[in-house]
Amino acid sequence: MRAITEERVGAETSFRLTVPNDKAPAVRKMLEGMMVLMGESSLMLSFDDVEPDLPPGPMLKRLRKENGFSQKALAEKLGTNQVRVSDMEQGVRAIPPELAMKMAEVFGVSAKFFMP
Repeated sequence: MRAITEERVGAETSFRLTVPNDKAPAVRKMLEGMMVLMGESSLMLSFDDVEPDLPPGPMLKRLRKENGFSQKALAEKLGTNQVRVSDMEQGVRAIPPELAMKMAEVFGVSAKFFMP
């Protein structure tokens, strides 16, 4: 972790973590696990101010692999087929906005990670 800041407002405290992009999925999973142990059902994470460090296709491939999805499994979640996922990862086919939004939900990141 590179930095952590804390802000208290009333009865709640917000934390902001700065971590390398390649570690973010692991940190997120750990935080989600901690929230479950604390009896909380949801974790509010914001990725709006994070800039993607890869073009959309390679970012899709990286997030897919980090989250343990095959192309086929991801295609099923997105309502498309494996060939289309492969084409988007390779940059053969652009990622349409409606799929970018679905991908953002699946991976818990901003849709801008999948936009040129």
